[in-house]
Amino acid sequence: MQTAIHNKARFNYNNQSFDVIQFCAFQTSVPWLIDVQNVARFWLEKSEHLELQTSGSTGIPKKIVLPKAVLQQSATATLRAFNLKEENKAVLFLPCAFVGGKMMVIRTLVGGLHLHLVEPKLALPALQDDVDFIALTPMQAANSISQLNNFSTVLLGGGPVPFQLEEALQKVSAKVFHSYGMTETASHIALRKVNGVDTNNRFYALEGVRFRQDARQCLVIDAPLWQVSDLVTNDVVELLDDSHFVWKGRADNVINSGGIKIFPEEIEKQLEAQIHQPFFVGSVNDAKSGERLVLFVEGVTAPKIDFSVLKKQLQPKKVAVVPAFVFTGTDKINREKTIEAFLIAEEKA
Repeated sequence: MQTAIHNKARFNYNNQSFDVIQFCAFQTSVPWLIDVQNVARFWLEKSEHLELQTSGSTGIPKKIVLPKAVLQQSATATLRAFNLKEENKAVLFLPCAFVGGKMMVIRTLVGGLHLHLVEPKLALPALQDDVDFIALTPMQAANSISQLNNFSTVLLGGGPVPFQLEEALQKVSAKVFHSYGMTETASHIALRKVNGVDTNNRFYALEGVRFRQDARQCLVIDAPLWQVSDLVTNDVVELLDDSHFVWKGRADNVINSGGIKIFPEEIEKQLEAQIHQPFFVGSVNDAKSGERLVLFVEGVTAPKIDFSVLKKQLQPKKVAVVPAFVFTGTDKINREKTIEAFLIAEEKA
């Protein structure tokens, strides 16, 4: 297909401003910057498909291929959803190894944005100017709260928004949204407002996207403009209608303890205010109940926790202290491998 390249698109790096051709020709040995150039070059070239790497947060990382038409549709939908116009300023702070960073570059090329390139790290550097749009992981946002007032719109993606971060974002003047999507949908296909008067826990579909549920109560996505039909996810949701849902947790993580289905993400949300180190709720095999709830905490000592905030059947039966969690390439906790490492260490002890 003939891809759209807006003549106002600019890339700003190290106090230099480039048009698309100049940016692609710019000589650099900086790995993360080369990744950005490769996305821009792909958009200029005749290749019809882009190979993308999934994060591996819900299984083995894999490569998938998306056509340019889907990438252009995704970019256009985002530009429309946030009312982004030509020459609006945006910041790229996500690595281009994954779909979130790649789509920031493609949105720039499609919408004529002025994209400021900043090396992806855990915290934003001090910014001199106000900026219209940025996409961040929840961890990046938590480490950059003091910088977020420089933005008009902040898009969070790549994982759940912790309770403490959501509380802190209520004092931020920028409009903050939490995205729902995956590599297969070329970034987000649903949004949730995180702060402001219209804050709620419901995700709403972008135009042209519709939702259903399967027998497991997992979300099924139909989005013809994204060339997606009957895309079955492992996300258990409360479906409000065909364009709104409340996310409850991953089907992969559901714990069956004594015949009761438990969503660990819901427990974690209630404990976040008390625990100030990486943690998650998991389970180990139990002869009596099938699965026994365990709170896994990264560190050397167990924090003091008041479990009375939880219903009795949701209270972990044990706190397991793990010296170092196993993380994915996108800084998400790999629950399965962390529990596996813990059990191996316990056997050796």
